[in-house]
Amino acid sequence: TDLEGTPVSIRVDGWRALGHAKAKVEGRKITADHHSHAVDSWIYLRPGPVATFGRLTIEGYQRMKPGRLSRIADFPTGKRFDPDELDAVIRRLHRTGVFRSVTLTEDEALGPGNTLGYHLALVEEKKRRMGAGAEWSTSDGAALTAYWMHRNLFGGAERLKIDGEISGISG
Repeated sequence: TDLEGTPVSIRVDGWRALGHAKAKVEGRKITADHHSHAVDSWIYLRPGPVATFGRLTIEGYQRMKPGRLSRIADFPTGKRFDPDELDAVIRRLHRTGVFRSVTLTEDEALGPGNTLGYHLALVEEKKRRMGAGAEWSTSDGAALTAYWMHRNLFGGAERLKIDGEISGISG
């Protein structure tokens, strides 16, 4: 924490929210005076330049069509850096239900024109999923449920789900 009690990571995140993608703690200086029971601390932050989103490289997709994957991700190439945009990209990809894992990693250094490239690593879920259930109620009797789902039916994150239920058995 700094002298005001604010965690240093919040200060770095504040610079990042303003577009300084490579903001970091540059150094610390802490001095303790045992006689006066005081601590003096300095934390040096280096915000770095304002950055824009650069190129996105993608790996790990097998059944997704690259064009559709790019449209779903909607990576903001050319826009000013904003960490909320990165969260939105990850959220959109997870929401498809096609991917088990979505990892977005920024490049170590800024590129030409203060652009920051990213690498997207994906792990796809299995294509199909099935489930079944059974219930018993003293008033309604037995019920059986089942479903079959296919993810990424045509390579564009489409889903087909077929549900079935039989209820009121000997109710």
